Amino acid sequence: MRVFFNEDWEHFWKTRYKKGIEVNKQVLRDFILKYKDTSVTDFSLNVNATTSSTPTKFMDTWGTKYLKKEENGEAVDYSNTHATLWYDVFVRRGIDAYQIWIDTLKEIGVRPWLSIRMNDCHFNWMHAALLKSEEVEKHPDWWLAKYRNANGYFDKCFDYTVPEVRDRIFGYIKEQLERYDVYGLELDFTREPYCFPYGKQDRKIILSFMEKVKNLTLEIGEKRGKEIKISILCQANPINAYHNGFDLSEMTKRGIVDVVIASPRWHTTNTDIPIEIWKQLLGDKVVFGCMQQMLVKPTYFCKPYTVSADISFGEATANVARGAECIYLYNYMDMKSELEFNHSTSVLRDETVLFNLLKEIGDDKLREKHVRRIPITFDDFVNGYEHILSTLPMKISVVSSVRIPTGKITKNNQTYFIMQTEEKIEPNDLSIYLNGVKAEYVSEHKEDSNIVKGNVYSFALNLETETQIGVEICSDNAFVMKYAEILVE
Repeated sequence: MRVFFNEDWEHFWKTRYKKGIEVNKQVLRDFILKYKDTSVTDFSLNVNATTSSTPTKFMDTWGTKYLKKEENGEAVDYSNTHATLWYDVFVRRGIDAYQIWIDTLKEIGVRPWLSIRMNDCHFNWMHAALLKSEEVEKHPDWWLAKYRNANGYFDKCFDYTVPEVRDRIFGYIKEQLERYDVYGLELDFTREPYCFPYGKQDRKIILSFMEKVKNLTLEIGEKRGKEIKISILCQANPINAYHNGFDLSEMTKRGIVDVVIASPRWHTTNTDIPIEIWKQLLGDKVVFGCMQQMLVKPTYFCKPYTVSADISFGEATANVARGAECIYLYNYMDMKSELEFNHSTSVLRDETVLFNLLKEIGDDKLREKHVRRIPITFDDFVNGYEHILSTLPMKISVVSSVRIPTGKITKNNQTYFIMQTEEKIEPNDLSIYLNGVKAEYVSEHKEDSNIVKGNVYSFALNLETETQIGVEICSDNAFVMKYAEILVE
C-alpha cells in the first residue's frame, strides 16, 4: 500500500524557528531520516503558497520577505519570523534545504515529489502579510473578483482565464523542476480549486494547461533519462471537481496524470469520499488515492479536533476496502505549531503517537488489528455557488438511517454504533439495527471524551462486513443526533 505524506512550505521553518533550533545540514538530513522504515512510500515537498520557500524569480520568498521594510505602502518587518531562519540557511550559508531533503529521501527509498500549490490564498484578505506575496496586491486584474469589491475569502485567488496567471505558475513549475530532480510533480488544486470567476469555469483551459505541464515533464525527463510522474490533488466529489473546471476523466484518457488524490479541503477529514464513482470515471490508467486530513468535525459549524490514531486507522481501512490504491496523510507533520486544536486521547501531534502510526498504517493486516473509529463528517469542498451541506445534525423520527464506510470487520471484532444527541434520551426506548441486525445498548462509555461529551450512547454488536454498515435508528420519540460513529475493537 502506497502512503503519501506531505511537508508544507512553512511548517519546518516556523517550528524550528520557534524552538530556537539551529538548522544545519545534519539537522536537515535528520528531519527526513525520521521517516526511514515507516510506511511512507511517497513524500511531497510543498515549496510555495503565493510565497515560495525555494529561490525563485516568480514570487516572494522567505528571503525577500526578510529583507522588506515596506510592502504595498505599509511599513513591515519580518525579521522576527521564520523568514530569518530561512534567510540564514539559504542565503548566508548557501544551503539548499530541499536538495538535501530530496537526496535523503532517495537514500532511504522514499519517492520525492515536488508539490506546487496552484492558487493558494493564505492571508489574501490582508494588505500585507508574511504568508502573502506582494504581487497579489499589485495585480488586481488577476483576481477572481476583479469586477467587484474583493471581500470574500477566495476573491483574490488568481483567474486562470488570464494568460499571465497561467504563464506565471507554469514558469514557476518549470523553474523548480529544472532545479530539483524528483520522482514526480504534484499539482495541488486543493489550494485552491477556485480558478475561474463565477459562471466562467472552462475545462478546456485546465486541460490545455495540464497538457503543457505534461510536455514539460516529458522534456525534462528525457534529459534525465527518466519519467517524471504527475499527481493532481482535487476535490473529494468528482461532480464538484468537474463543475470547477477539472475534467479528471479526460485527463486520464489523454495520459496527462499518473496519480489522482481526492481530497477534503481543510476543515475536516472526509470519511465518505465516493471512491467507487471515482474508480469508474478514471479507469485503471492512474493510481487513485484518498487524502486524510489532520482535522475532524461532524458539522460545518462545530469546532475542529485533531484526529486520533483510531480515526486515522479507521478511515484508511475503510478507504482501502472500497478501492483506494493509496492513502495520503495530509498535514500529519512532525511538530506542534500554534495552529492547535482540541485533541483526542491519542493525538497525532504527539511525535511518538504519529511515528508509531506511520510504521503500521500502510500494512493491511496491522491496520485492521487497531482500534478503529469512523465518524460521520461532511464534504467541505463545494462549488463556489453552492452551500456546504452535512448529514449532521439529523432529526431522528420513527426510522432514520445513515451509512458509514468501515472496511473489513470480522466476528472477532466488537462493533459499536456511538451517537451523541442534542437532548437526553432513554436509550432503551430505541431500536438500533446495523446491517439489519439489532444492536444492544451498553452503558459502558466507548466514546472519545475529548471529541464528544454528554448525551452519548453506545450500542454493541458482533458483526461481519467487508466495506460498510447501514445504521437504522428507530424511535417513537423525536430527537436530534449531532455526532455518530462506528467503533471497531
